[in-house]
Amino acid sequence: MTPMVNFTRLFDAIWVNREGWLNGWPIELPMSSKVVFTDGSKTPEGTGDGVYIRETGYTGSFHLGNIASVPQAELFAALMGAKEALPVGTYGEEILICLDNLGMIKALMSPITTSKLVRVCKEYLNSLGQNNRINLV
Repeated sequence: MTPMVNFTRLFDAIWVNREGWLNGWPIELPMSSKVVFTDGSKTPEGTGDGVYIRETGYTGSFHLGNIASVPQAELFAALMGAKEALPVGTYGEEILICLDNLGMIKALMSPITTSKLVRVCKEYLNSLGQNNRINLV
C-alpha cells in the first residue's frame, strides 16, 4: 500500500522489561486493567495466533494459513483480542494488550503506516481509544 501518515493515536504503549514479568506482575501495569495476552507463531503446518483474556477466561486461536508471517499473526491476535475484550460501544474501560513483538508495537505507535493490517489495527484501536484507555504492552 502507499505509505500513509496519520498523527492521530488514541492509544499508548507501556514498555515493560523481562525482569518485570519474571518477578510476577510488573509494577508499571495497573492490576485493575482488563488484560489481553496475545501471541503468534509459525510452524511447517502453518501460521496461527492465540488470545487469552485474564478477566473472562476467554481463549481463542486462529489458523491463518501457510502464507501469513509471524508479525502478521501477532497483529491479528492483537486485533482479535481487542475486539473480544472491548466490543464496540464499551465506555470507560482500561485495557492492556500484551504483545511480545517489539517491532509490531513500534509499527502501531508510528505515525507512518505501510501495511494494511497495521492500518486496520490502528483504526480499531483508535476507535476503542475514543471512550476507553488502551495500552499496548
